Amino acid sequence: MVNPLRRSRSLERLLDDAYPLCRDDLIWACAALQQKAAEGHSGFLELPQPRLLQNYRALAELASLLLVPGAGSAVSESEWRALLREAGHGLLNEGRS
Repeated sequence: MVNPLRRSRSLERLLDDAYPLCRDDLIWACAALQQKAAEGHSGFLELPQPRLLQNYRALAELASLLLVPGAGSAVSESEWRALLREAGHGLLNEGRS
């Protein structure tokens, strides 16, 4: 049975402390952020290059932690959310995902 909380995903929802994160959510978020960047989303285009590098570093760290078996188990939900906020800076500040 599908968890009803997982039916509608958005980056903002994943950042809500009341929403229980799972690995699939984090994988979805990485893919969604990558897609927004590839599409040239205005939230990313307006960021200065140093800020874009911070976004990329956070996205790379998220992906790396998800790839290495067991590496993410030592990361708390608040740390995952902090990485998501950092990777989505520019998109999340607009209130869109």
